[in-house]
Amino acid sequence: MENFFKVANEDSSPNRNSLWTNHRNVVKGFFEEIYLKKGHLGRIGIFGAGNCDDLDIEYISSICEEIILFDIDLSSMTRAYENLSIEIRNKITLVKVDLTSLDNGDFYTEYVDLLKSNQKPKKIKNFLVKTANELRVTNEDLKKYFNTCDIVASSAVYSQLFYNWALIELDQHGQYSNKEFRDITENGLVYLRNSIVKFYNDELVSLAKNNAGVIVWADLFEVSPEDYNILKTGDLTSAQPLIFKKGFQASVNGIKGLHSKFAEFVVMRDWIWEFEASKTYYCRGVCGFLGKN
Repeated sequence: MENFFKVANEDSSPNRNSLWTNHRNVVKGFFEEIYLKKGHLGRIGIFGAGNCDDLDIEYISSICEEIILFDIDLSSMTRAYENLSIEIRNKITLVKVDLTSLDNGDFYTEYVDLLKSNQKPKKIKNFLVKTANELRVTNEDLKKYFNTCDIVASSAVYSQLFYNWALIELDQHGQYSNKEFRDITENGLVYLRNSIVKFYNDELVSLAKNNAGVIVWADLFEVSPEDYNILKTGDLTSAQPLIFKKGFQASVNGIKGLHSKFAEFVVMRDWIWEFEASKTYYCRGVCGFLGKN
């Protein structure tokens, strides 16, 4: 799956930096909200940093002493890091980690092998459920940052947590075009997806000190042409039905689950993310403070 993300991160339009300006400014606003309430910060941990395209690293580095960037795609983080000034680089640590925690065993190989060998869907579903019930943190590079961050943030990760990759693999095997077979397998994938989202939120919160700030933003659905005119009116409340009609359920579950952990809610914002010339997403972000661990 690491190659899946490398390809995604490398596949970007040449004007991506300027195209993402509004998106990046909205994300920056969440950090500003926490900073204004909390003051100068020690360590900030950010899950799903990737290319760092949606992060105003210069601003974030100005409000803290240290930034820890976490992602499965170390090469993309490294490219972003190398383009920063030496002053900012001195504040940054890059940590490679599979945020699904599926790299603890041979999940990726076993899942693909089950599909390739045309195993019965119930056997695949049982494998997926067993995997979900055995999720655990084993990455020592992640564990050493537990209870150390004044802000923890999640960068559009929920919709990327294994599920799309798993569906692509499923689509490549003809047997699973049969609706009955596919429904059984997809039930297992959804169960694992939902378990990973909950586990991911727990991992994120584990990084936080007492009363830490939490920031999360996510893509809720890709905007189709008929939706775009509605959303551009500025009345973003009209998008609520679309979120549930077309939404990436992982993002909805993830934001709700993390929001439920807040001791103090600060702000929620919705906006349009001009991802590339032919692709636009509807996004939601929230920030708040945790209580005592």
